[in-house]
Amino acid sequence: MQFYVEFANWHRPTPQAYDEIGRDLAGLPSAVRDDDETAKRFDLMILRLQLGQLDGKPADERLRGQVQEIASALLEQTSIPAIREQQELLDEVAGDEWRQDVTLPMLERLRRRVRSLVRLIERSRRTIVYTDFADQLGELTEVTIPQARASVTSGALIIGTDHERFRIKARAHLRSRSRVA
Repeated sequence: MQFYVEFANWHRPTPQAYDEIGRDLAGLPSAVRDDDETAKRFDLMILRLQLGQLDGKPADERLRGQVQEIASALLEQTSIPAIREQQELLDEVAGDEWRQDVTLPMLERLRRRVRSLVRLIERSRRTIVYTDFADQLGELTEVTIPQARASVTSGALIIGTDHERFRIKARAHLRSRSRVA
């Protein structure tokens, strides 16, 4: 990564520089192609912690607490081989020292290793939000708009304003703008 110490090298990177970038820099969380909603939410949580740390703002204790809760919930399921493989990291995250001394590389390592495991947390441990919305539109009434009309163009029904009048207004506006320039 010494290549990017010089500002001029940022303008025209070489193919070797692209190879170096691909090896040394982490991809964006969105670069991972999957449809696992829980993994995406975990990525977002870690990304917010990383951004807070980069901005120099005090860490979001609520987010750190959520990450520790996830680690603790996973530690309760070490009978699953994939979780058992990450037990050392999860123990580290669940401890209080992690909360104070976490670094960007630690967060990225955590994100990469744990994102696929989050879906294994028992559903009873997950927070579920239920909604029950009732439609309150009331009585429907028909309203006629005098300037709007319906027309058929190329087999499609178009409902809206008079297209010829719109075209005349648009041309007049464009003519007035072209004289100004």
